[in-house]
Amino acid sequence: MRKHRETTIALRLLLGLLALLTAAGAAQAEDCEGQDLLQPEIRDSEQGRLNTEMTVAYSTNVLGCDKVYLRNYEGTLRPPTFWVKPGDRINMQLNNNLPPTNMEHPTDSNVPHGFNITNFHTHGWHISPTGNSDNVLLELEPGHGLYYEFNLPEDHPAGTFWYHPHKHGSTAMQVASAMAGVLIVEGGLDNNPQIAAARDQIMILQQIPYKLNDDQVGTIEDFTQLQGEYTRPTFVNGQVHPIIRMKPGEVQRWRFVQAGILELVHLSLEGHKLNVIAWDGLATGSIDAYETVELAPGNRVDVLIQAGAAGTYKLMKQAEQPDQSLRNEYTNEELVATLVVEGDPNPMDLPQSSALAQYKPFRDITPNQLDSQKDVIFAKNGSSSFFNINGVPFSPNEVPWQLQLGDYEQWNLSSDDQNHPFHIHVNPFMVVKIGDRELNPPRWMDTILVRKGQPVVFYTYYKRYIGSFVFHCHILNHEDQGMMRLVEIVP
Repeated sequence: MRKHRETTIALRLLLGLLALLTAAGAAQAEDCEGQDLLQPEIRDSEQGRLNTEMTVAYSTNVLGCDKVYLRNYEGTLRPPTFWVKPGDRINMQLNNNLPPTNMEHPTDSNVPHGFNITNFHTHGWHISPTGNSDNVLLELEPGHGLYYEFNLPEDHPAGTFWYHPHKHGSTAMQVASAMAGVLIVEGGLDNNPQIAAARDQIMILQQIPYKLNDDQVGTIEDFTQLQGEYTRPTFVNGQVHPIIRMKPGEVQRWRFVQAGILELVHLSLEGHKLNVIAWDGLATGSIDAYETVELAPGNRVDVLIQAGAAGTYKLMKQAEQPDQSLRNEYTNEELVATLVVEGDPNPMDLPQSSALAQYKPFRDITPNQLDSQKDVIFAKNGSSSFFNINGVPFSPNEVPWQLQLGDYEQWNLSSDDQNHPFHIHVNPFMVVKIGDRELNPPRWMDTILVRKGQPVVFYTYYKRYIGSFVFHCHILNHEDQGMMRLVEIVP
């Protein structure tokens, strides 16, 4: 009897200890997620100029409950947001404080390599691609610095753009490590009274495929990590399932940037419409209510959210069937963030579409303006691991496609093997057709998803800048393995 009682007491003590450990674990898990959404540091231009410095280095941070040791800008998972205006001049000193790489440069440039060599790309900006401007052909070795000068034209569109490294061979490795930040060009829609009154929420969406090493520290050092099964959540500004707070009736402007490398994100907000006012930073000239919005890697969307009644609402990433995803496999539905509506009502108005028409940055291109056309076919080289465009993988020594300054062109995009997001530098384009569907009105973008069996047609024209730059698949491990081509705009 005594032995039985002692066993019972011991069992109760053990169960109590387990309960305490479980509660502590649950409390720790709660501490790892569900915190209020944090915003990146702001760096503003003054009197037409922004002088700044950025450093690339390894740094230790916390993602969810995990300690991670990743390549970062400024030692943080939330690098600065730059707020500038059309006509501004941005002077930046970029320092590469990563350690020297032990990898030899491969004979084939499409073998991923040089993971600690970097540069700087202003995704979506219409600026010069040459010299020390948005020149992705530059390479910044570890231990060195590079002075950049970005000059925004006076007529540059206002909107949401972003930055990330773009050195061929290491782009995917670095962007997957959360090396991505936001560029805001002020003006345009900001001048609408209803939008001006709305609070800005910047949300950088990332899928960061780190693996825990023997010391339980997350790292990204093996290129195969970028292509395998993604088990991490979609992070928002380096946080897991953050909370966004609003008052009933309040309007906020949510700027989404899909800075992941291999995930298609379909977003929906429980109980609310997503009122789209800009795609890829470019004002649509209207306000359009959506149940879901689709973001491929590289895409941005600006939406106005008008909070409903007090309560808690889920911002969800929708499930994807294999033929709709970017990895040819089913992806689960996932909580991204939580909207908490609370407090005293703060009734605000959404703008009318008629009031936004004036902010559309470009006049639509018509078919009778077109001078020529180009065909782009995404494909994979048979059973090999290399990707190509029009049957040819990227070569830094290739003769660029020549484009005539001032020309208007039609581009026909298609994919032979899977779904690929197309992105071209410097000049945005007007999407007129996806599959059998004519877009009415057409949509101005700089990145568009090309699904297998659903060709995309867009119109574009080459304004102001000459020089060489690239277009590529924005699944960045595809780009690093050859799915990129050089183009050159000539006088």
